[in-house]
Amino acid sequence: MKQFVPFFILALIFTLNAQNSVLLENNIISLEAEGTAIIGNGITVEDAKVFAINDAKRNALEQVGTYLESNTTALNYIITKDEIKTFTGSVLKADVLKTENALLEGSFALKVNIKVTVDTGLLNKRIDEVRNDYQLKKQLENERKRVEELTRQVAELQKNQNAGKDDGKKISDRMRASELFKKGQTESDPDKMIEIFTQALTLDPGYAEPYLWRGYAYTLKKDYDQAFRDYGKAIEIQPAEGNNYRTRGYAYLDLKEDLKAAEDFSKAAELGNSTAMMYAEATRIYYEKGMFDKAVELNTGAIKKSPNDAGHYVKRGYSYLGMKNYEKALSDFDQAVKLNPAYPDGYRGRAETYSYLNRIKDTVDDINEYLRLGGGKNPDAEDLRKYIREKGFEPKY
Repeated sequence: MKQFVPFFILALIFTLNAQNSVLLENNIISLEAEGTAIIGNGITVEDAKVFAINDAKRNALEQVGTYLESNTTALNYIITKDEIKTFTGSVLKADVLKTENALLEGSFALKVNIKVTVDTGLLNKRIDEVRNDYQLKKQLENERKRVEELTRQVAELQKNQNAGKDDGKKISDRMRASELFKKGQTESDPDKMIEIFTQALTLDPGYAEPYLWRGYAYTLKKDYDQAFRDYGKAIEIQPAEGNNYRTRGYAYLDLKEDLKAAEDFSKAAELGNSTAMMYAEATRIYYEKGMFDKAVELNTGAIKKSPNDAGHYVKRGYSYLGMKNYEKALSDFDQAVKLNPAYPDGYRGRAETYSYLNRIKDTVDDINEYLRLGGGKNPDAEDLRKYIREKGFEPKY
């Protein structure tokens, strides 16, 4: 990891071209950027302003990305230029300095100048959050791709001589919705979140993410009826997005509807969202409910996806233990130990299976190995040492 360089004593000007420069001072990157949009071909002046600001932000992100890629001491991490633009876009602040009419390739256009600032402290914090949250990273990437697609649609619209006003308004409304969605994510008050996400959905009713986040805001208010309506709408729009099921699953847990939560966690895992965690959550619920066959089925699916993950074999092994199928349980714990000899839980599960089979020496050996690998610090350690002594042996750890 790169060491963070304190910039409170540093002021640098990095020239990117003859017209633009990036200033870094007191941890704040600032620059001015220009954007343009044609008026006409279905694009009103109001729409053109939205498009021109988007164009200016895109130009600013390109400049900031180039700057940070060349001056990586501003970041705690080594990341690609696309990642820089993705993460910077979520902390970038922009103010419009000037709007004026212009001619662009013989067409009437609107030109906008903006001032952009990026706090590198906030940017590093965001990158740190993303490194520990795959879902957040995916969400930011999806938003970047959404804006890129809308930008592409604007470029096509500007070439379309037959476009109507509704075409331009639809795209500009979707861009406004994206800005509102980003704003809503920074709020902590549920009522303000609901208000902002509702505005975004008024502009773009087919936008799944504000439904998901508004559902979360309703959950914070304990308004589960409305929350589940919003979660259901997000799933209707994005049926293949695992995070929709994951988020709804936790709401079901709040209501103690564990089996519905398990179904959603299973679906989230199937779709690749926080896979190991979701399989673990669903398995735990089925195991606690004594639904061992469902737990076995779930972990068999997990093993097919990740055949080298020892944890899945351990979880299925315990489910087989619950079914008193000791032969299959032993086979799974053996495989877990084989895949990861340093994984304590594999030995712990196998020791328990050996105890049911009255294989005392094997039980003691695996308990000692479990204790050696770190299980000696767990709450069950003293009970296990007591068990070893009761069987006529002395614990090694």
